[in-house]
Amino acid sequence: MFNLTEQVLKTIRNYAMTRQGDVVLAAVSGGPDSVFLLESLYRLKNKLQISKLVVCNLDHCLRGKESRADSLFVIRKARDLGLECVHKRVDIKKIKRGGLSTEEIARQVRYRFFMEVAEEKGARVIATGHTLDDQAETILMRFIKGASLKGMIGVMPVRAEGGITIVRPLIEITKEDIIKQLDAEGIRYRIDHTNFEPVYFRNIVRKEILPFLEQYNPRLKRVLFNLAEHLREDFEFIEAERSKSKEFVSILNGAVEIMLKDIA
Repeated sequence: MFNLTEQVLKTIRNYAMTRQGDVVLAAVSGGPDSVFLLESLYRLKNKLQISKLVVCNLDHCLRGKESRADSLFVIRKARDLGLECVHKRVDIKKIKRGGLSTEEIARQVRYRFFMEVAEEKGARVIATGHTLDDQAETILMRFIKGASLKGMIGVMPVRAEGGITIVRPLIEITKEDIIKQLDAEGIRYRIDHTNFEPVYFRNIVRKEILPFLEQYNPRLKRVLFNLAEHLREDFEFIEAERSKSKEFVSILNGAVEIMLKDIA
């Protein structure tokens, strides 16, 4: 079986996700994707010349004993690898919703926590376990709900936020292949059973809509991933051209002045 760790290395290098001497924060929930992310980064630490790898785990308190057990699993996993682990519990249900879904609140709290830990530990990079499946699901969800070109890009492989770079080293790998490799190597991971409940829209897309559409194209996830990549390139080109155009447009007292380039 192809060693997926080499694919992770290829993805990291292709997208220039890390630099020599980086402190990298790995977001680990205990599920197969994040466990594989941690294992891969740990194995590639020397090749990537990462100076330090820190594990980060947040318990949203949404699944009681089960989520506490997930966090304990991550803490022990980090300890077995000789890595520092920063853990926190936040009761999402006690946070005011403001019209937001539980998923969105959890996401906001999670990333706020990651950013705080990154600052505290001097980490320039935060790595998350988003896979090709996550990208395909995101694209399909946004297509169904209606999205702009920017929205149809989906999960960005690399995204800068407040001086920190958020990277997705598993974005070119399927969840199925990840689980196969973990099982083949006897590496344990946790299962979040709420991922199978048809309560959240993403779960419905994952368990019902995608499998239905895959009857007509078994490679649909890969097709959606490729679509996102092409749209990302288009969006980045448009944004770069728009940025250039601002250099020749000025606004003074409500009047717009356009400076035309000389055409040789």
